[in-house]
Amino acid sequence: MVYLRVTPDCVFYPYTLADLRRDHPTISFPRILSLEDLATFGIYAVTPVDPPHASMAQGVIELTPVKIGGGWYQSWETYEVSPEEIAARHTSAMTALRAERDARLAACDWTQGRDIPAEIAHAWAAYRMLLRGLPDSVDAPFSVLWPDAPALEVKPPADEPAPAQGDDPTA
Repeated sequence: MVYLRVTPDCVFYPYTLADLRRDHPTISFPRILSLEDLATFGIYAVTPVDPPHASMAQGVIELTPVKIGGGWYQSWETYEVSPEEIAARHTSAMTALRAERDARLAACDWTQGRDIPAEIAHAWAAYRMLLRGLPDSVDAPFSVLWPDAPALEVKPPADEPAPAQGDDPTA
């Protein structure tokens, strides 16, 4: 749980139970404090509130909680970011997109082996082609629609040791 402390001059946020014990070293506090006990020290629970959605051109910052009715609630604000920050976010998102794409490609490399039936290999080759085209075909890297992998119930072939010379493979 997240708390704040209210004094006549200021609101301290966030405020922890360790802060309370540090600020009052001569008081022996019980292990578990009720909200009523905390209120006698001006400490109140803060109700979490989801931050607003921000576009790539916006940032979100947490403000001091606000008192609404009898409770304290998290407070958020969006702000415009600089063109340099937008470019940095885009670069970072594209790097993450490429990493995810590369991981998805690596996970299905086995589908392109010579020992894979042609209909399976072709279905996966089409999927892999769509994956390879993603970084060049995505304008907004935060809203990627990944292609669906083929729904084939095939497992990668197990690595089998080659028969030793002189062994009869039909035996």
